[in-house]
Amino acid sequence: MDLLNKLFDIARQRDRKIVLPEGNDGRIIVAGTRLAGEKIARPVLLGVADEIARIASDQKVSLAGIEIVDPRGDSRLQSYGAALSDARGSMTPSIATRLVS
Repeated sequence: MDLLNKLFDIARQRDRKIVLPEGNDGRIIVAGTRLAGEKIARPVLLGVADEIARIASDQKVSLAGIEIVDPRGDSRLQSYGAALSDARGSMTPSIATRLVS
């Protein structure tokens, strides 16, 4: 077994979630579908769901098994902003929330 396949097997066993922040990029969507299809990881695409669905359709790939999150409207946005603000003492919560979104 070559090194890459061994690493993929380890990733499958760990069953990790991976967030792909550029969800409106066709290459990222295709990569996410490969990760999900080969059960290498559980991908999360960040972006507008309708736009991601349109691009996936153009790329002729299925979004089955892929979570899509629009960070601008996600219920966790405020808590992520607060966590970033806490981690960086010089950043206000409102600025951190804008950055996270």
